[in-house]
Amino acid sequence: AWAADTSAPPWRELHGSAVLADISGFTRHTEWLTYRGADGPEVLHAAICAALTTLLGGGVHAGGDVIGFAGDSALVWFDEHDHPDHAALAVEVAARMPRDIAALPATMTGGRRLRVSVGVHTGMVQAHLVGTTQRGLFLCGPVVSRLVALQDRAQPGQVLMSAQTAARVAPEWCAEPVGDAVAVRQRRRRPLPAGAMAEPIGRQPTLPVACELL
Repeated sequence: AWAADTSAPPWRELHGSAVLADISGFTRHTEWLTYRGADGPEVLHAAICAALTTLLGGGVHAGGDVIGFAGDSALVWFDEHDHPDHAALAVEVAARMPRDIAALPATMTGGRRLRVSVGVHTGMVQAHLVGTTQRGLFLCGPVVSRLVALQDRAQPGQVLMSAQTAARVAPEWCAEPVGDAVAVRQRRRRPLPAGAMAEPIGRQPTLPVACELL
């Protein structure tokens, strides 16, 4: 709606929680699959679909918006306006990601088991719409920088959240401190709706998919 409204301001402030996930070495792996042989493109397509559906399916079904991609990373946003419990939703979705990705058999991902590192942060971001015929969304501000730093610090298979996010979730989610961040405890979670992981990611996000993190 925002992108279609030509009279709307080109920027706005968004409040909520964000999940930034990075599949370790996925770009290099997809490059290798490209030159694998005659079946390379087909295997590459299957690997990308399996990885992204598994990684982002939980966020979509929890009501989050897949904002876009940056390299091997994908960002899911839970807006305060739509989700008063945005921090709890973001942490629960983030906690699923390492286990769900690790459970993917190598036969579905082009012969390699995948791992993911995840950062979660809560606060206000500035969102800018740019372009005319093709609109792009740029997320800016200290919250985005902090989110990227959290994801970058997380080890493969680990989820790190900021103190701001940790203050909004149940203590059961909080494991040990990691510097000025808090590791998310892996625990038993509510199952996703039936068929959630098998469905393609077809939900259109509230904001445009084209995304840059500044």
